Amino acid sequence: MTTHYPTLKSLKRAAIKLKRESGLTHSAALERIARTAGFGDFHAATQWFAPPSKPGPAGHVVTIVETWRSPSTGTGGTLTRTVTLTVALGDLVKPHQLAGYLGGCKLRGLNTLVGFGDSPDAEEALLAIERLGRTLQFMAATGLKPTESLRRYPGGRWANRPPGTDHDKGWYHPETGSYVLTEEPYPGRLESHRRERAAWAQNHGWRTVRAPGPSLLGRGTELYLNAPTAGGVDVIALATLIGGTGQVADADTPPKCGLGEAQVRGEFGRPPLPTLPGIETFEMSPELAAALERQYALDRAEAGPRAPEPSILHRGVEVASRWSIARELETMMQIVDAVPGRVRPRILSIWCDSKAPAYYVVTMRPDLWTEGLEEAVLTATLAVTKGFNGLDIDTGARTIALGAEWPGEEGI
Repeated sequence: MTTHYPTLKSLKRAAIKLKRESGLTHSAALERIARTAGFGDFHAATQWFAPPSKPGPAGHVVTIVETWRSPSTGTGGTLTRTVTLTVALGDLVKPHQLAGYLGGCKLRGLNTLVGFGDSPDAEEALLAIERLGRTLQFMAATGLKPTESLRRYPGGRWANRPPGTDHDKGWYHPETGSYVLTEEPYPGRLESHRRERAAWAQNHGWRTVRAPGPSLLGRGTELYLNAPTAGGVDVIALATLIGGTGQVADADTPPKCGLGEAQVRGEFGRPPLPTLPGIETFEMSPELAAALERQYALDRAEAGPRAPEPSILHRGVEVASRWSIARELETMMQIVDAVPGRVRPRILSIWCDSKAPAYYVVTMRPDLWTEGLEEAVLTATLAVTKGFNGLDIDTGARTIALGAEWPGEEGI
């Protein structure tokens, strides 16, 4: 049963009463009373009762909300934390840009970001909040927007991913119209592939820079930035925006992090990435790491058998999926077959996110794009799949996010 408290002061009085009756510590009593009132913890209660914040000279205060539920105990809750940004949330990210680490999130009002809500416990929920906060700060500092477009890879092809890449995400830079690929491997992973990566960089004309400071993912990973050397974003300047100077990675010099005290402004003229205030940091236990690894293996197994190749060129269109699942590649080849003949040459690639089944990203050839082609792609996709969790169409100039569509389930 949930107990209603009209004010934070009344909630605190109830905690004092509980402390006297039960012998609990003051902090423990506050946490227990907050949970009886329907909050995940006392901090969430203080955020709920706090007056709306107004943007001031210190920046824009954004609230991040994440829910959690334990499948083993059936318990759950909601946690909230705040982060101060140099850019208003509504200007920083639009609904169609909720991709990458922001995938599955929702914008609520002018200054609240609601997380995906799949955390199994409070500790994981806090880690998710940290990740979302760092992502927003990264975007505010660099001007980059998350994207699932395959143009984040050389030539717009999944098969051209960097050797040894891990936790790679795509970003679009509106000021230059170019793309950046971030990677967040565990220490030592890229160094073990440095000669293959040197060949990759030379073949494609791309540059890799180690960015200083924490990664977006956390968990002890490192942050690397990749972009074309000619005509792309200056990733060395970009690295200075997030806390120091980056160093180009090549075959003979393992990438290192600049840890100087000076904060250098880059070509985009934005302040360096600040540390995230008021966020607890947790070390992942070996038990939790093993559990996550088991869950990852289960997810991969449930997705189905893998294809022998990571991508397939079918009728001039590259089809690929995050985990190279054979049935996903087959479905996308059927979509290619289903689109009208006049439309097919205008499609560069189709990609499926195996972690969010039936979520497709269709990348069009920008020089052949005309308005209305999205209807042809939508019709073909529905004819083959009978529904999807998301369909993004990247035209080169913008992304058309069609959202989930399951015909026949509107009334369920």
